[in-house]
Order: sequence, then structure tokens, then C-alpha cells
Amino acid sequence: MKIALLGTRGIPPCYGGTETYVDYLSRYLAATGDEVVVYCRRLPQKERQKALRAYPSAIKRIEIPSIESKHLDNLIRSLLSAIHVAFDPDVDLVQINNPGPCLFSFIPRMMGKKVVGAMRALDAQREKWDRLSSILLKSGELFSLKFAHVTTVNSLAMQAYFFETYHARTVYIPNGVQLPQILPEPDLITKQGLSKKAYLLFMARLEPEKQCHTLIRAFNKIKDMPEAKGFKLAIAGHRGLSEGYYQQLRTMADDDRIKFLGFASGKLKEELLANAYGFILPSSVEGMSNSLLSAMAYGIPSIVSDIPENAAVINGAETDPRLNDFPGMLFGLADADDLAEKILCLLADPEKAQLRGTLLRKHVAYNFELETMGKKTKNVYKKLLSKKNKWLA
Repeated sequence: MKIALLGTRGIPPCYGGTETYVDYLSRYLAATGDEVVVYCRRLPQKERQKALRAYPSAIKRIEIPSIESKHLDNLIRSLLSAIHVAFDPDVDLVQINNPGPCLFSFIPRMMGKKVVGAMRALDAQREKWDRLSSILLKSGELFSLKFAHVTTVNSLAMQAYFFETYHARTVYIPNGVQLPQILPEPDLITKQGLSKKAYLLFMARLEPEKQCHTLIRAFNKIKDMPEAKGFKLAIAGHRGLSEGYYQQLRTMADDDRIKFLGFASGKLKEELLANAYGFILPSSVEGMSNSLLSAMAYGIPSIVSDIPENAAVINGAETDPRLNDFPGMLFGLADADDLAEKILCLLADPEKAQLRGTLLRKHVAYNFELETMGKKTKNVYKKLLSKKNKWLA
């Protein structure tokens, strides 16, 4: 098969979870014998050469121009990508990621391509969008259901949303991650002022729906308590499209124990995950968080907001009589007091914290392994390509 993936900033990932997902998926498809085309943003020449060396020859990056704009950047790139791939005679199947880009799902469909709409999150719910943008994103959900042959979702909560809102059936394919076998010792992170098992980790875009402000409030409440002595808060994530929000976070974090690291990838990301004491995801909007799955795969005890998408990831982990609750810890959404209490509980007993991490790692290994995600996605592709290619098929 020759498969095209579009609707994101492309690979290598440098922004958020959907790009990480596309990176995982493209590598899996290439490793199992497929050709993959990934539509990407334009990179400077030096970064472009580095990106070329990072991927096998079966993965082809196609850079598409766009406009540097919060509202138009990805939309224009997705439109041009959809037109380009529609006229590529060698592409068998097109996967369009996320609601906004799915506005253009009819273009490759009109040209006889098999089309998959992959919903990674309900983007219309994100706080950064104005009313018009939210309407367009909602329209993208409808266009995926109308023009894509199949719509996939990465959470059961999202599957329920599409059924309840549109009476539409979707295919649930959970995200997957690889379990690391070798955990790197601190090196790069020491230059950031971080020590092994002496920091809490936040890893997500710095946008309002990720609720980093709630985490900073919670950390500020407990940072001078005995249990938190010597601990720092590491915030790793792209500044996103909300510059005002980022500046708000910097104002709140008036303590050198709170470290802003920017987007973390490669060796830095591995070190952050391997050496964190705990991972915290306070978000109000998610599909299925790749960062959370990665943290669990590294055996990091995790505290997450109690939205259904987060709860679905940590629920079901094996329990242990040495714990008086479940391995994964939930706190009330946007409740800094509740989060502070949960953090103190985690810090107070390192032995139990380690046990929580071990149980979460086992849970990921059994339910969210990368190969499982890849196989389920590829099965959707194969089933589609086995059908006759008609406009309303």
C-alpha cells in the first residue's frame, strides 16, 4: 500500500500529540512493508536534511507552504495537501487527521481515493478558538462522517460523542507506545537544573485546555511543605498559539523551582521521562494523550484530571493490596486544592509511588502497545482497499 497522512505539521514531531502519533504510525507502516507519504510544514534547510536522515526511505516527507497564522496555518496546508494527494496516482489511501483538515476530505474522495478521517481530539472544545473557528471544526466532524469512508477515534468517550451527537458509528483505535527497555541516566536534564527523581513532569502544549495554570497553582501551594522539599516542576511543551497564556504561566511561575523547557524530543524527552518522580496531566480536553501513555510506559506514577478520556487510560490497571486506592490517581478538573493534595500523597511515600508506576507500566504493556495500534489501523486500511472504489461506497 501507499498511504498518505495529512492534516498536521508533519514529522519530525515538534508541537503536539497528533504529530507524535503520525510519527509512530508512519514508522510502523514503513516497517511492515508500506510506502508512506507525510505532508509537512516547511523546514529550514539544515532541519530538513536532519529530518531526511531520521526516517527510512519508505517514508517520504512532502513540504507544503502555508501562512504563519493561528487560524489559517494548518487549514491552508491541509487544503493544499488534499489537492496535491488527490492527483497523486500512486497513493492508495489518504488518512486526514483531526476535524479541521477533514473539511477537505471530499477532495481526495472525489478523485477516487479511499479516505480515513482520524479524530485525535474534539478540537472545537479547545479554548483557543473563536466562534467561527469552532463552527468550522464542528463542520469538519460532519465532513469526516460524510466524505471519509471510515472515521476512527482514539477514545471511547469520543466514540460515544459521535454516536450521541450524530448517530454515527466510528472505529475505536487506541493510541500505542513502545515500552523503553533501557532508561537513560540524567545528562541533558542536569543542565536544566533537574536531578533524578527530584522533579514532577508536565509534558503537553502550553494552551489553556491543558490546564498547566492549575498545576502551577497546586505546586505553589505545596512547594514549601516538608514532603516537597527539594522537588522541582519541569514543564515541557510547545508554547502553542496562545502567547498571552504562555506569558500568564511565566508570571505565575515566579520561582526557580519551576522550569520551562520548551518542546522536548529525542534524548531530552527520554531523559525527562526516565528520571521523573511523577507525571501530571491536568487537561480539560484530550483524545488519548500520548504523553500520558509515554509516562506510564516509563513506569512514572501519574496524576490526571478526571475527564473521561484521561480516566479511561489509567482505569483498569492492576491493583495491589499495598495501595489503598487505584495505581493511577485522579483529581477534580481545575481543582488546584485537590491536585495539591494528590501530589503530596504521591511525594509522601516513594515506595508506594514506585509501585504505582510499575502497575501502570504493566497496564500500558497489555493494553496500549504500539504494534496493537498499528495492526488495528492497518486492518482498517486493508478492509477499505478490498472494497470497490465508488463515490458513495
